[in-house]
Amino acid sequence: MKTILSLCEDDSWMLVSSDVLLFEINNAPEVQRSNILQLMAQLASETIPLTEAIKQQATLYQSAGIQAFDAFHLASAVGQVDIFLTTDDKFLKKAQQIPGLQVKVLNPLQWLEEVLP
Repeated sequence: MKTILSLCEDDSWMLVSSDVLLFEINNAPEVQRSNILQLMAQLASETIPLTEAIKQQATLYQSAGIQAFDAFHLASAVGQVDIFLTTDDKFLKKAQQIPGLQVKVLNPLQWLEEVLP
């Protein structure tokens, strides 16, 4: 994660946040997790607003077995970003099974192996 955040910090890559992530930051019970999420939000060059279309799409993802917060994160990302990174293996597997999903969902380490020489 440090490599990814460093490359976002020096503007090699663009990190995008969302209203859903900001809500999660404000409600994260674990201090360490909250601090990491806050750092990510600060590095973000754009924040995706929560819209009715995102809410509707999230509902569809939930019906595919994806947990509520994950569904909202994914719905926010679709059509807005090229890559959605997650360390949640259960979510990763379910997201990768959604036919026609318009965003690539990968583990950060897996993605780094693809993009770094």
